[in-house]
Amino acid sequence: MHDLRNPLNVVRLNLVVAREVADDAERVEVIDDAQAAAERAFGLVTDLLDVSAAEDGLLRVERGAIDVGALIARAAAAWSGAAGFARLDVETASIVAALDAKLIQRVLDNLLGNARRHLAPRGRIGVTVARAYDEVVITISNDGPTLPDAVRRTLFQKYAGESTSGRTRGLGLYFCRLVVEAHEGTIRETAPAEGVCFEIRLPIKPRGQTITDAAVRPPA
Repeated sequence: MHDLRNPLNVVRLNLVVAREVADDAERVEVIDDAQAAAERAFGLVTDLLDVSAAEDGLLRVERGAIDVGALIARAAAAWSGAAGFARLDVETASIVAALDAKLIQRVLDNLLGNARRHLAPRGRIGVTVARAYDEVVITISNDGPTLPDAVRRTLFQKYAGESTSGRTRGLGLYFCRLVVEAHEGTIRETAPAEGVCFEIRLPIKPRGQTITDAAVRPPA
C-alpha cells in the first residue's frame, strides 16, 4: 500500500537524519516528524487489520451509553490546534446514544483528518451534532473543492477512486462505512454547492434490540 509505505519512509529517513544532526533543536524536530509519521502508519495498519476482521465478521461493536456531543467536542478539540486551517466551528448537543465510543472516535478522526487534508487555504471545518427523532445526526464539513460525481459514487468503496497523486485512497472511508453500518446507521457525502460535507446518522439505540454486543459485518 502506497499510503502505508509513505509514512514508513518518512520514519526511516528522519531516523537517519537524527543520527547525523548536531543541533539538539533540529534533532527534536526530526524525531517529532518521525513520531507523527509512525502514528499515521500505525493507524493505517490498524484500519487494515480491522477491515480484514470486519470482512470476516470478527470485529465487534461494544455498545455503551455515551454522550455523543461530548465525544465529538473532544475529538474536535484534539484537532483545533493543528496547523492548516483558520477555523474549526463546533456545534454540539448533549445526546446519549448506545454506541461503541472507541470505534466512533476513530470514524470522527478519519473524517476530521480527511477534512483537514482537503481544506481551502486558511479554510474552515464545521462539525455539528443534533438529534432527529430516534437518530443522532453528525456532520463534518470543509470548504475545500467539491467532489466530482464519479468520485462521490465510489467514495465509500474499498480502495475506491483516485487521489490527486494517482494512487488509491485506501481504507479510511471504507472503514468508516463498516463501523457506521455496524451501528445500523448511514454515512454519505451530501453534495453541497460548495465544499464537502459528510453526514452520519446513527440510531439512538439498536433497532429492535437491547444494548448488547453485535458483530460488525461488511456492507453488501
